[in-house]
Amino acid sequence: MKPPAATAATLSFRRYFFRQSLILSLVFVAMNGVTLLRGSQAVQAVDLVRLVVASVVGGCLGALAMWLLRRRKPR
Repeated sequence: MKPPAATAATLSFRRYFFRQSLILSLVFVAMNGVTLLRGSQAVQAVDLVRLVVASVVGGCLGALAMWLLRRRKPR
């Protein structure tokens, strides 16, 4: 059996989510990276890994929130 075809709304969500999460993740990495590098302590590899993971998670949650808020109808 063939899998069901993806609808236009699903593809639209995937494209929107990927684009927005990528943009937000890069912004978060840049902002947090500047903050991390301006600190007085030495930067270790584990700090960079935590920075990237937190930025990607934040970007994904932000993109999901933007998608859900975009679909709300004004009263």
